Amino acid sequence: MSSFPTTIYNPRTVDNVPNTVYDPLETERIFAEDVNDANDEIVVIETTLGLEPQGDFATVAERLDHIETKLFPGAEVKNADFTAESGRIYVCTKSSSRCQIALPATSAAGDYFYILGTKAARFTVNAGGTQKLANLSSDTYQSFQSNSRFDAQMLICTGDNTWLSLRQNTASFPSGPPP
Repeated sequence: MSSFPTTIYNPRTVDNVPNTVYDPLETERIFAEDVNDANDEIVVIETTLGLEPQGDFATVAERLDHIETKLFPGAEVKNADFTAESGRIYVCTKSSSRCQIALPATSAAGDYFYILGTKAARFTVNAGGTQKLANLSSDTYQSFQSNSRFDAQMLICTGDNTWLSLRQNTASFPSGPPP
């Protein structure tokens, strides 16, 4: 019976039967080392998470998503690719691959949006059609990507379908000098 998350698992150490020598290539027999190693891993995971890591939520993931939205009031949590809209704050939580963000289809000078990466989430902003991305040196690009977790970007439309990236992170542009 599982005791986690209210207590950390405390397994007993298992011994091999007398005269048994551990053989890692033997796949049809369970050795004490196999059981003890798995138990050690369980204890490390539970200890890392701590007791009741989900708090009042059903899962730890739900709790983390809730915390992120509280850190950034009004933010929309995105766990999939999306098209940005002006005046919004986005928190990217997609960790299986980069979150692909398309610029708004129509824009006017002064339109803006924020992007925040969290956990293992990184993102790529893509321009399409006549849209351009620009850095502070006025170099233009078709895309840029964040390089590390917790990157943040504010993009402002300067008119002419050009979006200026006000860099707050280690995002990189694919060619030319970095902003």
